[in-house]
Amino acid sequence: MNDQLTESQVARVVAEVTRQAQLRDQEQRQTLEREQVVQILDELKLPVELLDPAMIELKRREAEAELDARYDEALAKKRRRTFLLVGSVVAVLLVVVLVFGGMWELRRRELAAVTAIDGGRITYSGEGGEALGVVARNGGEIFYRVTLEKVPLSRSLSMKCNWIDPSGRVVKQNSWETRTTDKSVWATSCRTTLGESAAAGTWAVEMLLGDRVVSKTGFKVE
Repeated sequence: MNDQLTESQVARVVAEVTRQAQLRDQEQRQTLEREQVVQILDELKLPVELLDPAMIELKRREAEAELDARYDEALAKKRRRTFLLVGSVVAVLLVVVLVFGGMWELRRRELAAVTAIDGGRITYSGEGGEALGVVARNGGEIFYRVTLEKVPLSRSLSMKCNWIDPSGRVVKQNSWETRTTDKSVWATSCRTTLGESAAAGTWAVEMLLGDRVVSKTGFKVE
């Protein structure tokens, strides 16, 4: 090891030794021997025999203070971890809400765009046939056929039909789910029967997608 020092190094060593000496003197001034403490108690006319119990109590309090400080530090760390965890959960939930909210809004817009190509037709057959303007009360089935357009693909549509008599009363309601759609133009239908007890006059049938009327048609019952 080279013991030779430059002038700059000597100056730094002297400064460090001076600092260490000052710290030692300061510690010695702050630390009192037992005899000095006894002398102070005598001067203050305090019972010397209480010195040892007082020292024990002081150490106990210092130990408790250290434990409290450690506990507070641990509690603060736990709170920070809890805050970060809760923040992460809230962030994930927010992302989920935004994603599902966006999907729900997209589905709502897609369904809102669905319309009927025509006003719908009353027929005696679910597969087609001539459109009827007048229906006899003979107990036979009649169908309301509607062709929808702008239908979203790969969806099952929730449909309803309301059959309304001349007084405006819904005498029958159909509810069904379509097959999974595979084209944007989709034909669907509902049905009912009209017997002799059905009221004569002008009836109406309306088809709903969800709660929105997409088609409505009137017809006469004789």
